Amino acid sequence: MLYEVFMLGVYSRLSIKPGENVLDAGAGIGDFSILTALANPYSTVVALEPDPSYFRILLQNVKRNNVGNRIPMCVALSDATGTDTIGFGDTRKTSPRSVRTSTVTEILRAQSLDSFEVVKMDIEGMEERVFRDTSRLSQDSRASDRNA
Repeated sequence: MLYEVFMLGVYSRLSIKPGENVLDAGAGIGDFSILTALANPYSTVVALEPDPSYFRILLQNVKRNNVGNRIPMCVALSDATGTDTIGFGDTRKTSPRSVRTSTVTEILRAQSLDSFEVVKMDIEGMEERVFRDTSRLSQDSRASDRNA
């Protein structure tokens, strides 16, 4: 994946406008969210990573790159706030772990944001559960969907 990100520039095709809020669910070590935060200093980038080992690296990368508009959170995106048991990586080699979970609505509320205009998810099959709680992904996208 790093080859696609840095050599092929797959994220450079995104058109994120200044001030748009970005959610990076499954941020890993932070490649997408750091690139987005550096390219869009007036945007708020919320980076979620529930795996403690990746989260430690993500925090180091945030510090090294001095990105103040990035909010890292050690939490898994889900349809409910609380805890859940999930596997990381190749589940045949790792035991599932208990992690904190949160919804899009709760993350927006906690960060005092109205909506996310850009959402990137790499959440290992949890997408269906997350989309049960889509009430506040973006006010603008719902308006544009009605006009389409």
